[in-house]
Amino acid sequence: MIYPFDASYAQKVLRIHYEYADVISRKRERLAARTAGLIAHDRILAMAEKDTANAAHRRELSSDALRIEARAA
Repeated sequence: MIYPFDASYAQKVLRIHYEYADVISRKRERLAARTAGLIAHDRILAMAEKDTANAAHRRELSSDALRIEARAA
């Protein structure tokens, strides 16, 4: 199962790749950077989906993050 903690990390990785791609002037290299970001994003989500050994730990991290966000709001 993909928990919010996993999804937020995958989103952060994708955002970093896209920000890097925005500063590249060559079209082909920009496309390669975005593609690398999408591949990394998919790989992180696929790994989280298959990882059942650490599921309890990731679930705890996700619930902690949700509690922190609720307090901040």
